[in-house]
Amino acid sequence: MLPLFLATPNLLTPEQRAVPSNEYVRHNFFICPSEAFSVLAVVWPAGIVSPIHDHKTWCAFGVYEGVIRETRYTQSGAVEVSASDLLVGDVAHLPVDVPDIHCMYNPTDEPAISIHVYGGDADQLGPNVKNIYTSET
Repeated sequence: MLPLFLATPNLLTPEQRAVPSNEYVRHNFFICPSEAFSVLAVVWPAGIVSPIHDHKTWCAFGVYEGVIRETRYTQSGAVEVSASDLLVGDVAHLPVDVPDIHCMYNPTDEPAISIHVYGGDADQLGPNVKNIYTSET
Protein backbone atom coordinates (compact mmCIF):
# COMPACT_ATOMS: atom_id res chain seq x y z
CA MET A 1 0.00 0.00 0.00
CA LEU A 2 2.67 2.56 0.96
CA PRO A 3 4.61 2.33 -2.34
CA LEU A 4 1.34 2.98 -4.21
CA PHE A 5 0.74 6.16 -2.20
CA LEU A 6 4.29 7.33 -2.87
CA ALA A 7 3.82 6.86 -6.62
CA THR A 8 0.45 8.65 -6.82
CA PRO A 9 0.65 12.11 -8.44
CA ASN A 10 -1.39 14.86 -6.77
CA LEU A 11 -1.99 12.68 -3.71
CA LEU A 12 -2.30 15.71 -1.43
CA THR A 13 -4.48 18.79 -1.63
CA PRO A 14 -2.80 22.22 -1.87
CA GLU A 15 -3.70 22.76 1.79
CA GLN A 16 -1.99 19.48 2.79
CA ARG A 17 1.10 20.45 0.78
CA ALA A 18 1.43 23.88 2.39
CA VAL A 19 4.86 24.32 3.97
CA PRO A 20 4.87 25.60 7.54
CA SER A 21 7.55 28.12 8.45
CA ASN A 22 9.39 26.59 11.40
CA GLU A 23 8.22 23.05 12.18
CA TYR A 24 6.89 19.99 10.47
CA VAL A 25 3.14 19.51 10.21
CA ARG A 26 1.10 16.29 10.13
CA HIS A 27 -2.11 15.73 8.20
CA ASN A 28 -4.34 12.73 8.84
CA PHE A 29 -4.85 11.31 5.38
CA PHE A 30 -6.83 8.13 6.14
CA ILE A 31 -7.97 6.47 9.34
CA CYS A 32 -9.10 2.87 9.00
CA PRO A 33 -12.71 2.49 10.22
CA SER A 34 -11.69 -0.57 12.27
CA GLU A 35 -8.89 1.50 13.91
CA ALA A 36 -6.23 -0.93 12.62
CA PHE A 37 -4.03 1.78 11.08
CA SER A 38 -3.78 5.41 10.03
CA VAL A 39 -2.07 7.08 7.09
CA LEU A 40 -0.57 10.54 7.61
CA ALA A 41 1.26 13.01 5.42
CA VAL A 42 4.06 15.02 7.04
CA VAL A 43 5.35 18.23 5.46
CA TRP A 44 8.95 19.13 6.35
CA PRO A 45 10.28 22.63 5.76
CA ALA A 46 13.94 22.87 4.77
CA GLY A 47 16.33 22.03 7.62
CA ILE A 48 13.67 20.85 10.09
CA VAL A 49 14.50 17.91 12.39
CA SER A 50 12.22 15.92 14.67
CA PRO A 51 13.25 15.17 18.23
CA ILE A 52 14.83 11.78 18.89
CA HIS A 53 11.82 9.64 19.75
CA ASP A 54 10.20 6.23 19.81
CA HIS A 55 6.59 5.30 19.04
CA LYS A 56 3.49 4.01 20.80
CA THR A 57 2.67 1.70 17.86
CA TRP A 58 4.33 0.24 14.78
CA CYS A 59 5.28 2.57 11.95
CA ALA A 60 6.25 2.46 8.29
CA PHE A 61 7.04 5.55 6.25
CA GLY A 62 8.21 6.62 2.84
CA VAL A 63 9.34 9.73 1.02
CA TYR A 64 6.78 11.29 -1.30
CA GLU A 65 8.80 14.38 -2.18
CA GLY A 66 12.32 15.58 -1.34
CA VAL A 67 14.84 13.88 0.95
CA ILE A 68 14.46 12.70 4.53
CA ARG A 69 17.45 11.64 6.62
CA GLU A 70 16.54 9.03 9.21
CA THR A 71 18.93 8.46 12.10
CA ARG A 72 18.49 5.46 14.38
CA TYR A 73 19.75 5.23 17.96
CA THR A 74 20.64 2.67 20.64
CA GLN A 75 18.07 1.41 23.12
CA SER A 76 18.77 4.32 25.46
CA GLY A 77 18.46 6.79 22.60
CA ALA A 78 21.85 8.23 23.48
CA VAL A 79 24.12 6.91 20.73
CA GLU A 80 23.62 7.06 16.98
CA VAL A 81 23.64 3.64 15.29
CA SER A 82 23.03 4.56 11.64
CA ALA A 83 21.84 7.33 9.34
CA SER A 84 20.28 6.98 5.90
CA ASP A 85 19.10 9.49 3.33
CA LEU A 86 15.75 8.33 1.98
CA LEU A 87 14.80 9.57 -1.49
CA VAL A 88 11.46 9.76 -3.30
CA GLY A 89 9.88 6.29 -3.30
CA ASP A 90 12.11 4.89 -0.53
CA VAL A 91 10.29 3.10 2.29
CA ALA A 92 11.47 2.26 5.80
CA HIS A 93 9.89 0.78 8.89
CA LEU A 94 10.57 0.67 12.58
CA PRO A 95 10.93 -2.68 14.30
CA VAL A 96 8.08 -4.10 16.34
CA ASP A 97 8.59 -5.06 20.00
CA VAL A 98 12.19 -3.82 20.14
CA PRO A 99 13.56 -0.29 20.57
CA ASP A 100 12.50 1.87 17.64
CA ILE A 101 14.32 5.07 18.51
CA HIS A 102 14.99 7.45 15.63
CA CYS A 103 14.75 11.00 14.37
CA MET A 104 13.93 12.39 10.97
CA TYR A 105 15.45 15.41 9.28
CA ASN A 106 15.06 17.33 6.04
CA PRO A 107 18.75 18.01 5.20
CA THR A 108 18.01 20.07 2.09
CA ASP A 109 17.02 23.63 1.33
CA GLU A 110 13.73 22.46 -0.23
CA PRO A 111 10.55 21.16 1.47
CA ALA A 112 10.00 17.42 1.80
CA ILE A 113 6.88 15.30 2.28
CA SER A 114 6.75 11.87 3.89
CA ILE A 115 3.83 9.46 4.17
CA HIS A 116 3.52 7.50 7.44
CA VAL A 117 1.42 4.46 8.28
CA TYR A 118 0.90 3.93 12.01
CA GLY A 119 -0.87 1.18 13.91
CA GLY A 120 -4.12 2.39 15.46
CA ASP A 121 -6.33 5.43 15.10
CA ALA A 122 -4.25 8.62 14.82
CA ASP A 123 -7.15 10.74 16.08
CA GLN A 124 -7.24 8.73 19.30
CA LEU A 125 -3.46 8.25 19.64
CA GLY A 126 -2.49 11.84 18.98
CA PRO A 127 1.19 12.20 18.13
CA ASN A 128 2.54 8.66 17.94
CA VAL A 129 5.48 9.50 20.22
CA LYS A 130 6.12 7.46 23.35
CA ASN A 131 9.37 9.06 24.62
CA ILE A 132 11.70 11.92 23.66
CA TYR A 133 15.46 11.29 24.04
CA THR A 134 18.58 13.43 24.23
CA SER A 135 21.59 12.35 22.17
CA GLU A 136 25.05 12.17 23.70
CA THR A 137 26.80 12.22 20.31
